[in-house]
Amino acid sequence: MNINFDKSNESYVGIFWVRKINNGYDTIVKRTPLNDLIKIDKSQDFYNCCENHNSYWETIKTHLPKGWKSGEYFVNQRGRVLYDKKNDRFIVYAPIKILKGKDTKKFKDKIINDFELPYDRIKWATDEHYNPPKRIDFD
Repeated sequence: MNINFDKSNESYVGIFWVRKINNGYDTIVKRTPLNDLIKIDKSQDFYNCCENHNSYWETIKTHLPKGWKSGEYFVNQRGRVLYDKKNDRFIVYAPIKILKGKDTKKFKDKIINDFELPYDRIKWATDEHYNPPKRIDFD
């Protein structure tokens, strides 16, 4: 049975890493179809990907495309896409440096394309969790 949930059935939620390249942004994305999550449980207020950055990074870190920093999952800038059912919108958490940067539109277009999001139903947000640490000290 196919469940149509507003206009969101072709969009995705998930996690991503992002890095600046010459003319825009490059991403590593792990996404889940929103409609699949709704089929499993219609009672949620927020829908989120089943993966977290830390565990997914462990599966991909030895196979990273050229140009990405290896090491811990948090050394590359990262973010997350959620769906807020109550307000019928997607929330994209991303590093403040990117959301306030001069190439914000290019970044947003990349995420909108990667997750197939509707332009008119997105809230862009930041959180300390998605801002890379200023200094990494492993001692």
